[in-house]
Amino acid sequence: MSNYRYRRNRGMYTAGSSAVAATYVIDEHFVQPGDELFAAYEQDMDEAYRTMSQSQEINPDVSIDYARSEGVEHAWEMNSFWASEDVNAPDQVFQYTNDEGNIVYFSENEQDLMRDWQPGDKAPIEGMEGHHLQTVRENPNNTELAADSSNIMFATEEGHREHLHGGDTHNPTDPLYMEAALSNDQKYDMTIAHNEDVLTMDSFEFAAATVTTSVIASMTISQLIRLHELKKDARPWSMKKRDLAEGLLPDLAKGSMIAAGVWMTSEAVSSLSAGFLAETSASFLTDILAVNASFFAVSFIFAAKDYWAKRNQPGLSEEAKNQFKAKMLEATAELIGFTALGVAFEFGLGMLGDLAADALIPDPTGLLVVGRMLWSGFKLFSKHKEKQANIQAYNSCHTERMNHLEQQARLSLN
Repeated sequence: MSNYRYRRNRGMYTAGSSAVAATYVIDEHFVQPGDELFAAYEQDMDEAYRTMSQSQEINPDVSIDYARSEGVEHAWEMNSFWASEDVNAPDQVFQYTNDEGNIVYFSENEQDLMRDWQPGDKAPIEGMEGHHLQTVRENPNNTELAADSSNIMFATEEGHREHLHGGDTHNPTDPLYMEAALSNDQKYDMTIAHNEDVLTMDSFEFAAATVTTSVIASMTISQLIRLHELKKDARPWSMKKRDLAEGLLPDLAKGSMIAAGVWMTSEAVSSLSAGFLAETSASFLTDILAVNASFFAVSFIFAAKDYWAKRNQPGLSEEAKNQFKAKMLEATAELIGFTALGVAFEFGLGMLGDLAADALIPDPTGLLVVGRMLWSGFKLFSKHKEKQANIQAYNSCHTERMNHLEQQARLSLN
């Protein structure tokens, strides 16, 4: 019985440690670098877009014909901007109306031509015409509107005359196209959202990567341990291989269950912490809570599993209940103790950390406890300053974004 219990606990520690390690690795080496890249991209994009918009402002006293031609030139200039590799706009930004009246997108080859185009050159795409959505005929004295690149939709000659104007260029723009046309600000928002998808991991991708990585790690470790033990077994390898194969499915189920529990716990802690922790505290307390709560989740999953298996067995119901309570008490003590230990490491209070560990944490596993202590200390010491810098970068970027939105709101009111 003791051998069975040892092997069962070993499997728990293998799967649990793999799950927490996978969460840490994915977060540190994929999620955070992606978030940092996107924050830098958004800040650079905001500055570049504002500079481009300001460069297209014209003197309102120019002639309407000059402003009209400038509007088309500005629209090509904006398409060249969107096509830049640094901007990396999605295809939906490059819209035009074809001969059939459908709104379609310029091809990659055409986007390459726009990328290399320079103001003053002839139009980069032959056969394309710039159509003023709010027509010059309806606004004969509004030079700013005539020169506004957001007021331009590109179209083929047939699409321009037959569909945008309904067969007569004296007609105003068909309302369907007015609704479908994208302004520069809408294209900006689409580009930001597109690059956020490219550069960062969403919750589903993070969950899939974490669970997959942790399951592979725990199964590999379990199989290596099992293989090492079977080397001492006198049976032929044909029988021992069957033992290895039979262990795969339980390892898969165990690893998946624990990994999912660890991921959900980590996400829940991060979400809850954002609501009640100040930013200066959230940078490290969230990590401490997430790591230790993840181990708590592992303990809970296995304690609940054992209780469920024994709860209805004759003579074992009360024992199962008491064992569950004892395991939860131990897991809670570890959660509190290691959280206190992490805070002590953060502030350099080594003695307080030792007292927290000695007073609150039973040590039934030895190496696991030491590993967790080293984990908390290493992560907090090495990443705290970096996280503070990241928070400052996010705040700066957010401020820039809010300033841009405020500026656009004021323009719309004017």
